[in-house]
This record gives sequence, C-alpha cells and structure tokens, in this order.
Amino acid sequence: SSNGMQTVVDLPGLVSGQVTSMVANATHIWATTGSSGQGASGTGLLQGTFMPNGTGEWEFGWTLPGNTVAGDLHLQGTDLFIATNPGGMLKLDTLTRLISPLGGSLHGKLDTMHVYNTQLVVGLAGDGGSPPGVQMFNPLTSQFGNGRLIAGLPSNVVNGFTDTSDVLYIATNGGIGRWNYTTDDWMDSITVSNGLPNDVVEDVYAVGSDVYMATPSGLFIWDPSTQTGSTLTTGDGLMGQSAWGLTVANSPSTGTTTVFVSHDGRGSDRPGVSLVDPSTQQVVSTHRFDQLPSNTVTALAADWWGIHIATEGWPLTHWNVSSGDFEDGVGFFQTQYPIHSMYSNGDEVRITEVVGMTQLNQNRYTIANVTTNTFEIQSQVTGVNVNGSA
Repeated sequence: SSNGMQTVVDLPGLVSGQVTSMVANATHIWATTGSSGQGASGTGLLQGTFMPNGTGEWEFGWTLPGNTVAGDLHLQGTDLFIATNPGGMLKLDTLTRLISPLGGSLHGKLDTMHVYNTQLVVGLAGDGGSPPGVQMFNPLTSQFGNGRLIAGLPSNVVNGFTDTSDVLYIATNGGIGRWNYTTDDWMDSITVSNGLPNDVVEDVYAVGSDVYMATPSGLFIWDPSTQTGSTLTTGDGLMGQSAWGLTVANSPSTGTTTVFVSHDGRGSDRPGVSLVDPSTQQVVSTHRFDQLPSNTVTALAADWWGIHIATEGWPLTHWNVSSGDFEDGVGFFQTQYPIHSMYSNGDEVRITEVVGMTQLNQNRYTIANVTTNTFEIQSQVTGVNVNGSA
C-alpha cells in the first residue's frame, strides 16, 4: 500500500520457507510452499483467515503427495485449483476441505495458469521427459479442453532413430519426436496422449508401412496412415512386458520378415527375445536367455525323458535329455505355486500338496500326516497306506 509493505502472516509451521504461490479473497488466504529443486519432499498448502486487526491466522493445512510441487493457484467460488508438477491438476473443496485429482491433461507436469474469459490457459512444463505446451481448462466444469504440445524434440535424452520415406522418428525419454523431410519442419510428438503406453521409448524401428516402438510398458505399433497405434504386451504373447531393443531379419529362403524384440528383464520379467510377424502383428516365438524363471528351485523330478524343475516362479521348466533343450511346462494358473513336491512315473509329472516324498525299493511313496513321532506313507502305485514311526 502507500504505507509500504506490511507483514500480514508470519507463516508458521510451513513445510518449507519457500512460498511458491498465493491466492486470496476478502476473507481467506491460501499459500503453497515447497522447493521445486532436487530432493523436494512435496508442497505444503495452508488456508488462513484475515483477522479484524489486519493480521492473519492459519486454520488448516495439507501436504500434497510425493514430490508434487504446486506452481500456481486459482480460486473459483469455493473451489481452489492447484496446478502441480508432476501431480497434474488438483482441486481443494474449501467447504469440505477435501483435495481430489483431476484427470484429462496432456501430461501431469503443470506450471502457471492464466485467466482467459471464463477459462484457464494452463502451461505444460517441458520438464524431464515431458514436452512443453498449453491446454485449456474450464474451472466451472473442472474439465480439461483442447491443448497442444509444442512441436519439437520431446526430451533431450535420445535413445534411437528410424525413418520412412518422408519422416524421421526419434525415440526419446519423452515420447517420439518427428521431423518431416518434405516440409523440413517438426511435426507433433507421439506421446501417451496418442496412445503410446509409456512416454519412455527405448528404441524405434520402421517395418514396412508401420513404425515399431519399444517401451517399458509393451511394444507399440504405429500406423502413420491413420495416426493411431496398438500395444502388444505379455497378454498378447510377448515374453516380457518391458521391451528394450528392436531389429529386423529377412529370411533369404522365404523372403519373410521377422521383428526381434529384446526384453531387459525389468521387475519380475526375465530377459529374452520375442519374435513378431509384422504381417499379422502377432508373436510367433519367444526365447529366454536364462531358462529358469527363478533362481530358487523348490522341487525336482527325473525320468527317462529328462529333468523336471519347479521354482518360485512359473512356469514349470523341463530339460529334454534327447534334444538337450529346455522347454516350458505348466503355468501358474494351472497349479498352485510354489511347488514343494513332485515326482514322475515316466509318463506324467505329478504335483502334490503333501509335505514330502520318498522312494523305497524302487516304489514311490508320499509322506503325509506327519506328527512328532509318527508318519504315514502312501504307495503311489497301489494306494496302500503304510504306518511307521520316526
């Protein structure tokens, strides 16, 4: 004012001393704090009341989740809209004091907001793996509207290149950047808003009229003619959910093309390769580099055919003594894991839920009903129970 700056509120008990945004009406004030730098622990949000003597008194406080940092505030009636990074748009109902997330933004890294007529123009931050841009938001309906990402490279981290006759595709940690050879200009990036399952694209490869993209969330196949794509996952036969690299091989005898998809073994996945037929866009074969699904072996059985191995993972693994190859067997949905006991009679492998097995005089027996000093075994040939003592 004409009297200079005055301290209205001393801001006690904030998460951080850095105030990132403030908004007020005639009776209340809201302030957010929290560093947007490295190691930020989240934003604190406080609601205060203006007192008759000109000071302010804090009433309520919230801590926003994770590393979410508020960039701007907008008050619409009794609703407070909070633009955050990377948490997207949040809404505080000042009457119920409940905070709820609002979906629909092109990505969750929001910056400042500007009032345009009855709507808000929301800035989308070009931060890390997200491309910059703007998007409209209607505070009356709490709905996002049209938006546009600024054409260019969506991330400075480049993982691969491929091209068709007219477009260069660039795989980055923020999606696919596209350079048009004909117009000599950038095109809009391909991101999750276009159906990409993950903005991190580890590799990209043009195969025929389609473009294949390897992501941590599956293999994305882009059709430039329709500007749409579809995703292959483990549900479609891929050996692993996370795809890492791509290459193509052509058979000299048949002329057929096969796409090889490498899997990095991320999370619970195992490393290996999936083979995809581009004519049908279906998985035709898989190969694991480490044949056992887990390093913890829980049960073994052997017969003339080979060795049968159960681990903490699935499926069962069989080693064929004739071919010297490993083969997959029963999946987890067909039996209960982990398996602690199994045997083979040479024709079939039997899995039981008993506490153990033994072999006497070349006959297989199942150990059951064990107490401290007694046990009972049942012949797997005759079904006769034999009682004994430990």
